[in-house]
Amino acid sequence: MVDFANRRVGGGVLGRGCVQEEIRFAICPELIVAKLFTANLQDNECLMVTGCEQFSEYSGYSSSFKYVKGFQDNTEKDQFGRRRVQVLVMDAHAFKTYEEQFQTLWIEREVNKAYCGFYEPADQNQEPRCPIATGNWGCGVFKGDPRLKFLLQLMAASQAGRELVYYTAGDKKLQAEFVTMYRILSRRKCTVGQVFQLIGDYYHNEIQRGRSDLSLCDYICKLDQQNSRY
Repeated sequence: MVDFANRRVGGGVLGRGCVQEEIRFAICPELIVAKLFTANLQDNECLMVTGCEQFSEYSGYSSSFKYVKGFQDNTEKDQFGRRRVQVLVMDAHAFKTYEEQFQTLWIEREVNKAYCGFYEPADQNQEPRCPIATGNWGCGVFKGDPRLKFLLQLMAASQAGRELVYYTAGDKKLQAEFVTMYRILSRRKCTVGQVFQLIGDYYHNEIQRGRSDLSLCDYICKLDQQNSRY
């Protein structure tokens, strides 16, 4: 499960913060221990926490967040007595403007960060790698574009040989766009490198020319209709 983290692990969980990362740390308080010994995450670093247990149920989000009642975590345990849960603490870059995230420098940073978190060495026991549960990583106050973050995480997961389970928080329009992009890229058998180039072309052909009103999904559909090389 991906924690949409602050580079300072835990964010504002001990202060006034109460969004995705802080909520996760509050309901699984064992995670808070990580704040004691984890320095600020660098661009090539993630933190993986194994076995954290959920102790409480909650409702709401941000200012409406509140404790509801205790929670009995029945997730099965591994041979070491740990819950079979892994939380991936992975920080997105905080952008000042919407447009800058499409620059090559930041595309490389974000996809490398995701790959760093998603990569898992082959299991000697030949057990399949578990899927990655994620969503709109860095798409709130960090100004990330969900369509771009979907593709970047898909690229990283594909390269790491992992399945991706993507949650859109009930946004049906966004879900439909993701399915459309995935089907086009799959049908055309696009490689990770080709998708990387596609994002770069979108930046140069649309964003730099002041046409950011055409979304990344619309751009991919447009190229598909034109029977482009993608």
